[in-house]
Formats: sequence, C-alpha cells, structure tokens
Amino acid sequence: MIVMFVDNILVFSKHPEDVTEPLKKEFKYELKSARELEYYNGTDVLKSSEIKCEKFPAKTYIKTMYRELEKLWTVLSRIMVVL
Repeated sequence: MIVMFVDNILVFSKHPEDVTEPLKKEFKYELKSARELEYYNGTDVLKSSEIKCEKFPAKTYIKTMYRELEKLWTVLSRIMVVL
C-alpha cells in the first residue's frame, strides 16, 4: 500500500524498495529515511500484534494540539486585557 500526504510518501510492503526505487529513478524522488514508522503527521503509529495493520491513535496529536491551544489562549488573553 502507498499513502501520500503532500510531499510525504508512506510505503507499507514486505519489499518497499520495489516501490521506492522506481520513484527515485522516474521522478528523482529523494528518500530521506527508510525505517519502521513510529510517528507520522502528529500521531504515533503503532503496529497491531493481533492483526496485520498499523494503528494511528490520536493521543499524541490531541496532546500536542492542546498545548498549542493553551499557548494561543494565553496570548489572546493578554491581548484582550490590553484592549
């Protein structure tokens, strides 16, 4: 399976080089890292032991977004006091 998001490509395969090599040759695609996926687009990636699939739980993403919203709220509350 191939997944694309903007300029990121994920390859789920027993032989990922069968996919990545033609991409490198045909499109001059630069492969930055080829490894087992642990984190992608703000979420952790977990390998399921029960079935052959990847899990993309939102826990890390939610924590990150919460921290960012806290920062934003702090800045906005300071602006509101000034106004």
